[in-house]
Amino acid sequence: MQTDILSLLLGRRTAVALVAVTIGVAGYLAWDALPIDAFPDVTNVQVMVLARAQGMSTTEVERQVTYPIEVAPGAPWGACPRCARCDR
Repeated sequence: MQTDILSLLLGRRTAVALVAVTIGVAGYLAWDALPIDAFPDVTNVQVMVLARAQGMSTTEVERQVTYPIEVAPGAPWGACPRCARCDR
């Protein structure tokens, strides 16, 4: 069976070359038509958090307000961002 297929392909070299070139050109045209956005954006997502807290130092604001807001999107739902066990 393999010898029959090989003899058929070797006998029609022009047709095989034409099919290979057609597939190559079609692949190039499909690749060229891809929009630039098809490639993934590898930059990390950044969010600016502005918090005002009267009577608190910058360290306290960072620890009690800003940090939990920054960590919350990455944590599973209902999880406490500061510890494994939370007594809320």
